[in-house]
Amino acid sequence: MTYKIKCLIAYFRLICVFVWAYVKNDLKRILKQLLNWKTMLLFFIVMTVISCEVWVPYLIYFITGSEWWLGIGSACWLFWLGPGTPFIELCIAITLWIRGLMIRRNERRRKWISEKH
Repeated sequence: MTYKIKCLIAYFRLICVFVWAYVKNDLKRILKQLLNWKTMLLFFIVMTVISCEVWVPYLIYFITGSEWWLGIGSACWLFWLGPGTPFIELCIAITLWIRGLMIRRNERRRKWISEKH
């Protein structure tokens, strides 16, 4: 019985090593893409737009003074900060998607310009 358990533990360790190697390479690639200043600017724009449901009620609260808006903003903020909500991951995914669209658009534009001249 103990031999089977040791084999099972060794098997799961091997799986964890392979999964970590795969995830580590993807994380390195994503971080390398995010270190570009244009991508970081795009990330902060995406983060601002996605989190507008938090800062707009706070802004309305400061303008009107109604505490109802403060409660709405705080509830949204607690939801996004709570466990199980992938806020940062969602921002990174949308940023990389928009960046990919921009790269494709620039490649098509370069190809169109080179064909024209």
